[in-house]
Amino acid sequence: MKIQCVNIKNILCWMTLAGGCAGLLAGENWTVVSKGHHNLVVDYQEEEWSFEIDGTDAGNGILGIDTTVLHLTEDARLSVPANAKFSFLGESGSPVWIAPMTESPILLLMGLSAAPIDPGVFVNDEVNIKLTGIEGPGNLFVYTIQSNGDVRMLLDSTQSPETTSGVKLALDGHDHQNWAFTEARHYELRFQASGQIPGTGFVSSEEVTVYYAVGDIDPVPDMGPTIINEGDTDVALAMVNDELILESFWGITEQGYDPLDVVYQVNPSSQIIVPDSGFEFLGEAGSRAWVAPEQDEPGKLVQIPDLRRCRAALHLRLVQLGRLPYGRNIETLAM
Repeated sequence: MKIQCVNIKNILCWMTLAGGCAGLLAGENWTVVSKGHHNLVVDYQEEEWSFEIDGTDAGNGILGIDTTVLHLTEDARLSVPANAKFSFLGESGSPVWIAPMTESPILLLMGLSAAPIDPGVFVNDEVNIKLTGIEGPGNLFVYTIQSNGDVRMLLDSTQSPETTSGVKLALDGHDHQNWAFTEARHYELRFQASGQIPGTGFVSSEEVTVYYAVGDIDPVPDMGPTIINEGDTDVALAMVNDELILESFWGITEQGYDPLDVVYQVNPSSQIIVPDSGFEFLGEAGSRAWVAPEQDEPGKLVQIPDLRRCRAALHLRLVQLGRLPYGRNIETLAM
């Protein structure tokens, strides 16, 4: 089958080991909220951290963070003002999607809260919450506007988590903020809470993931990709009118697919044990590795770069190995 062409500068190839894709999947029992007052709530009881989305004020009750998508619709789309104080959002006039810190009947209002934690559990009756990671096409900025018009930045995805202090939350209430996304589509935000227990020291939670959808998109997309897990599949590159074109061929039929809706899966049959010598780059001798072989083998995926349609030499370089929003693995090649 032939997978249709896309014009690209970086090539995205989705790959996964057997077991499929984790994260947000269609068909699961997801709750989508796009307006009303909701809080990301952190709790600490009996030495255990927990997180939830409190949508009580919006009539949605208590929601699980792992089954909830917070959707900033096109109603939340604004243009970056010319005011230099907001230059962190992008160029003046460029689009930005904001869940504002003041309530609107058609927009999402987001806050952070540690109200369920009993007084006296933590020093100064406060906990800290940090943004530890983001997966998505743009940046996130969580900020407030002070009475003099200055911006007070609270969470900034462009900064390393190791160099940022996060947001201090008092245990007796909650705070609202502006949540601004610079690009539309899907995001995974990872948070971690911490606090100092009197006479004991600091304790930290595990990372948790909060799902956001931004813009005029399906907040719970069809995440059931076409999976190619055996046979010869060629990833072909070509230059057409000075644009780099990606094509993927599989088998002998010509059924078309969007390349970004295909996952190449390396099956359990491709698992090997790392030899004692000569293959140290795969890991320690005796450990496991999954290898798509360079020659056809029954039941295994064979993936071959095909540069025959390129009129000039191309250099392929792996520049990133990460995850797509909502849990898919990606492999990124650049020219």
